[in-house]
Amino acid sequence: MRLSLLPLALLTLCLALPLQAVPTVIVPEAPMVMVFNGVGLVQLRHMVDAAGATLDISLDTITVKRESHTFVCTVRRTAARQDGQLITLPVAPEIQMGLTFIPVRPLVTALGGTLIVDELTHQMHATFSPTLTLHMPVEKMTGTLAKYTENLLKTNLLLIKTDGSEVKPLTYTFGDDLCPNFTADGSAIVFLRYLQGTASYISLRRLDQEVAANLTAKYGDQFIPRSEPIRGPDDTLVFTAQKKTWADQLFLIGRIHTDGTGYQQITSGALPLVSADGQHIAFMVFTNSKAPAIHFMNADGSQERELASGIPCALSPDGSLLAYIMMSKDTGTRHGLAVIETATGKERYRTAPTDWNSEVSAGDFSPDGKQLVYMQSDKGLWMTDHSHARQLTKEQDFYPKFSPDGTQVAFLRYNSARFAMYLMRTDGSECKCLASNMFLPLRNMLGYSIYNFSSDGKYIVLAAYLDWMQR
Repeated sequence: MRLSLLPLALLTLCLALPLQAVPTVIVPEAPMVMVFNGVGLVQLRHMVDAAGATLDISLDTITVKRESHTFVCTVRRTAARQDGQLITLPVAPEIQMGLTFIPVRPLVTALGGTLIVDELTHQMHATFSPTLTLHMPVEKMTGTLAKYTENLLKTNLLLIKTDGSEVKPLTYTFGDDLCPNFTADGSAIVFLRYLQGTASYISLRRLDQEVAANLTAKYGDQFIPRSEPIRGPDDTLVFTAQKKTWADQLFLIGRIHTDGTGYQQITSGALPLVSADGQHIAFMVFTNSKAPAIHFMNADGSQERELASGIPCALSPDGSLLAYIMMSKDTGTRHGLAVIETATGKERYRTAPTDWNSEVSAGDFSPDGKQLVYMQSDKGLWMTDHSHARQLTKEQDFYPKFSPDGTQVAFLRYNSARFAMYLMRTDGSECKCLASNMFLPLRNMLGYSIYNFSSDGKYIVLAAYLDWMQR
């Protein structure tokens, strides 16, 4: 398989995120309840796991057990049994996109729980014991479940321990959760959430809570977020937005506080990259030529200037170096990867002309800015000190990123139509697999911020779709 760079208009969804901290205590997200015609449906496996129950499926017969309670039902039939007693479900369980959906109220009751609907917060609270209450977000849907699920990619956030001991889902929505990163204090994850077609918003999920907050809902009549939130200065998030009154190809760079307040437009452009020190922003501006321009400015929007033509890929921690895909203004042809000084525009490195036929993409600068790791679609991963390059791997490896201490590189390896996450030393040794059997849907293939490290290097948060999540 050859993975190529996608059209520039799509690239506004993807960029590199800075490295932040994560607490050691992780609370899994409660399942989402979708209400169709007054009946709340929940995804069976997620509900079973969250409630601490067990599940057995034999052909179309479903058996769920929790402590002394047993619930038995059949797909496409409303007749069910609760602890041996015959009951009638409001709608029959059904399977869509490989996921089993079931009415939430009879399932909670059958497992010995109580269910309270909170109209004010749009949640359902399922209590199974004094120490176990699931606060489930509720969304009222239109149409049918089949219509709603037919085009969903179901991309969710996963937490991976870098010692390889655990992979844990953090979100479980019937849409796409993309481009995750940690807030400055490590107490929450910010990400881009897509639900129902083109609707999108920036979400914040606190790790000690089960519900993700919508940070941009109040601005829905002003703009639609089109790229992941990147941590900027003073506890702000920087992202690409699209005004509803604008043509599809016009975008702006916006900034918002992590509590959802203080939105402001910084400039016009897309695909922002923020330096790790929070002081500089590089971004892409669409022009009348066949190649976009790359602009550079201070984080407050001052001293904006054009640096080059092409696609910005990575910005060094102090903002002094920029890696980008070179493009011809006349033809739009890509000419490999280059690294330039942002102060002077002086070129420090470029890939050899013999490599220009390969799809080249920058991954990440090292924490000290002295090295850059990048990929070539048919030649694996490479690392350069801005003067010479050396090959690290020879497999189909993508999206490399340095660990916070600069001693390791994480990357995704493609094999047999699926991806696995690996971690290795910067010399290519001690390569180990952290998670496998993953799918990366189209929206995740658009750029480089599919995942990020915690600042201590112990965790990676990743947006992906796991085969075992489709249950």
